[in-house]
Order: sequence, then C-alpha cells, then structure tokens
Amino acid sequence: MRINTADCPKMSIITLHIDAFTPSTLINKWLNLKRLACGEEVKNNTENHTMEKKQFTIEINAPLEKVFDIMLGLSDKSTYEQWTALFNPTSTYEGSWEKGQKIHFIGTDDKGNRGGMVARIAENIPNKFVSIQHYGILDGDTEITEGPQVDLWAGGHENYRFEKMGEKTRVIVEVDVTDEHSEYFDSTYPKALKKLKKLVESS
Repeated sequence: MRINTADCPKMSIITLHIDAFTPSTLINKWLNLKRLACGEEVKNNTENHTMEKKQFTIEINAPLEKVFDIMLGLSDKSTYEQWTALFNPTSTYEGSWEKGQKIHFIGTDDKGNRGGMVARIAENIPNKFVSIQHYGILDGDTEITEGPQVDLWAGGHENYRFEKMGEKTRVIVEVDVTDEHSEYFDSTYPKALKKLKKLVESS
C-alpha cells in the first residue's frame, strides 16, 4: 500500500510505503498533506480519528528461540523479508534489533523509489519481547524526523511478544492503528503471521 503525491503538482513527488510498521497517525498526516496540495478539504484528524491497539495472535509448532530468530531475521534476513512481503513485496530492514538502536524499515515501489520508516528499538528482551517505536520517515536516503510531515503524530509502536506453550510458541503482535486503517490490518496481519508459521514449521 502506498501514498503517492505525483498527481498533486503543488507537492514534491514522494511515495510513502505503508506496511505493518507504519503508524496510522503518520498515514493520516500524509493523506491530509496530499489533500491540501490538491485543494481538497481537510477535516480535523484529532477529532475524527482515535487510536486503538490491535492484537493478533498465532501459535507456532517450534521453540521460542527458533521463532524469535526467524521472525526478526537474525540469522538470515530473508526470513523476515518473506513474512513481511504480505505488506510490501520488497519489505526489508537496515539496522540493529538491539535495544536503543536505530532501524530502517524500507521498501521500493514499481519505479525503484526507496522509502520507509525510521524507528528505534524501544525494548528487546531476547526470546520474550520486542518493541519498535517509529519517529520518522525515509525518503530515499534522507531521514525526516521533524517538520510538517511528522509534527502531528506521536511515535506509533509495534510490539512482539513470545510465550512458551510446551513445545509450541505463541506470538502476540500489538500494533497502534486508527479506525480508518483497522480493516487493512485485520485483513493483512493474520495472513502475514500464517506465512511466518509456515516458514518456521517448514524450516
């Protein structure tokens, strides 16, 4: 899913890549910037959009350590890329999963334009919990962490929890979304987690 401003001449041509790690508040902000550039009316998002934390769960027939490693792509980044391809076929990351470190979640569009999200790892308890906090966008190789694109949104979180269930592992994902994008995540995230399950159990 992408927001492309090419059809609004008053705005620079920028493609925003939207995937599981994109805060819904940022999506709303970019949609409003595009509407303004096209001369459309913009409603007050604060009044019309409320955030909620969505939760998605799946049980995987594999030990905690294996699920954690494959989901984050620690030993092989391609395992992360495979399950997140449900959100963006070119989805990948650059950076570190270590607590406090910066990480880029990136992808390219059909014209080869690169973009994505700038985030930091708020918490990482190996084989138990990972929390990602987004604070900017990536336009090519340029990080944008302040200004009109990001002023009106607070960093959204994406949390992964891993629970041992005998010889199985339960993965619990929590993601901040707005009502406007609730349906998209409800539809896409379960498919991505099913892909993760298949990937782990077949390896």
